[in-house]
Amino acid sequence: MAETSPHQPYPEKLNVPIPYELGQSKLPAYVHKPIDLFYRFIPKELFADIAEHTNEYAFEERSQEFDQNQREWIDITAADIGGYIGALLLIGVQPGSRDLAYY
Repeated sequence: MAETSPHQPYPEKLNVPIPYELGQSKLPAYVHKPIDLFYRFIPKELFADIAEHTNEYAFEERSQEFDQNQREWIDITAADIGGYIGALLLIGVQPGSRDLAYY
Protein backbone atom coordinates (compact mmCIF):
# COMPACT_ATOMS: atom_id res chain seq x y z
CA MET A 1 0.00 0.00 0.00
CA ALA A 2 1.47 3.37 -0.98
CA GLU A 3 1.96 6.09 1.59
CA THR A 4 -0.04 9.24 1.13
CA SER A 5 1.34 12.66 1.92
CA PRO A 6 -0.38 16.01 2.35
CA HIS A 7 2.36 17.50 0.17
CA GLN A 8 2.82 16.94 -3.52
CA PRO A 9 5.49 14.35 -4.31
CA TYR A 10 8.93 15.49 -5.36
CA PRO A 11 9.74 15.10 -9.04
CA GLU A 12 11.40 11.80 -9.80
CA LYS A 13 14.00 13.45 -11.99
CA LEU A 14 15.06 17.03 -12.44
CA ASN A 15 14.59 18.61 -15.81
CA VAL A 16 18.06 20.09 -16.09
CA PRO A 17 18.66 21.10 -19.70
CA ILE A 18 21.84 20.09 -21.47
CA PRO A 19 23.50 23.00 -23.26
CA TYR A 20 23.06 22.57 -27.00
CA GLU A 21 26.21 24.54 -27.75
CA LEU A 22 29.19 25.17 -25.55
CA GLY A 23 28.28 28.08 -23.29
CA GLN A 24 24.66 28.14 -24.47
CA SER A 25 21.72 27.01 -22.36
CA LYS A 26 18.03 26.51 -22.96
CA LEU A 27 17.30 28.03 -19.54
CA PRO A 28 15.82 31.52 -19.52
CA ALA A 29 18.11 34.21 -18.10
CA TYR A 30 16.14 34.59 -14.85
CA VAL A 31 16.85 30.95 -13.92
CA HIS A 32 20.58 31.64 -13.82
CA LYS A 33 20.30 33.52 -10.53
CA PRO A 34 21.98 31.47 -7.79
CA ILE A 35 18.83 31.17 -5.67
CA ASP A 36 16.81 29.87 -8.64
CA LEU A 37 19.42 27.25 -9.39
CA PHE A 38 19.51 26.28 -5.69
CA TYR A 39 15.73 25.73 -5.69
CA ARG A 40 15.99 23.55 -8.82
CA PHE A 41 17.98 21.02 -6.79
CA ILE A 42 16.50 21.58 -3.32
CA PRO A 43 12.78 22.35 -3.66
CA LYS A 44 11.16 24.80 -1.23
CA GLU A 45 8.67 22.09 -0.26
CA LEU A 46 11.53 20.17 1.33
CA PHE A 47 11.92 22.90 3.96
CA ALA A 48 8.27 22.45 5.01
CA ASP A 49 8.78 18.68 5.32
CA ILE A 50 11.93 19.13 7.42
CA ALA A 51 10.13 21.58 9.72
CA GLU A 52 7.14 19.24 10.08
CA HIS A 53 9.30 16.23 10.97
CA THR A 54 11.47 18.28 13.34
CA ASN A 55 8.38 19.43 15.22
CA GLU A 56 7.04 15.87 15.38
CA TYR A 57 10.36 14.59 16.71
CA ALA A 58 10.55 17.34 19.32
CA PHE A 59 7.00 16.56 20.48
CA GLU A 60 7.79 12.85 20.85
CA GLU A 61 11.08 13.42 22.66
CA ARG A 62 9.69 16.04 25.02
CA SER A 63 6.61 13.99 25.88
CA GLN A 64 8.70 10.96 26.96
CA GLU A 65 10.57 12.73 29.73
CA PHE A 66 9.29 15.85 31.45
CA ASP A 67 11.78 18.16 33.08
CA GLN A 68 10.65 21.29 34.90
CA ASN A 69 13.71 23.13 33.63
CA GLN A 70 12.92 22.43 29.97
CA ARG A 71 12.46 25.53 27.93
CA GLU A 72 9.22 25.83 26.01
CA TRP A 73 9.28 24.42 22.49
CA ILE A 74 8.08 26.73 19.75
CA ASP A 75 7.26 24.98 16.48
CA ILE A 76 9.64 25.89 13.71
CA THR A 77 8.55 26.82 10.21
CA ALA A 78 9.84 26.28 6.69
CA ALA A 79 11.21 29.84 6.82
CA ASP A 80 13.21 28.93 9.95
CA ILE A 81 14.74 25.94 8.15
CA GLY A 82 15.52 28.10 5.11
CA GLY A 83 17.24 30.67 7.31
CA TYR A 84 19.25 27.99 9.09
CA ILE A 85 20.44 26.45 5.81
CA GLY A 86 21.23 29.92 4.47
CA ALA A 87 23.32 30.69 7.54
CA LEU A 88 25.21 27.40 7.14
CA LEU A 89 25.93 28.21 3.49
CA LEU A 90 27.17 31.70 4.41
CA ILE A 91 29.41 30.28 7.13
CA GLY A 92 30.73 27.72 4.64
CA VAL A 93 31.90 30.32 2.13
CA GLN A 94 33.74 32.51 4.64
CA PRO A 95 37.50 32.48 4.13
CA GLY A 96 39.68 31.03 6.85
CA SER A 97 38.83 28.49 9.48
CA ARG A 98 37.03 29.92 12.48
CA ASP A 99 35.57 28.16 15.47
CA LEU A 100 31.80 27.76 15.35
CA ALA A 101 31.53 29.90 18.51
CA TYR A 102 32.70 32.85 16.38
CA TYR A 103 29.42 32.78 14.47
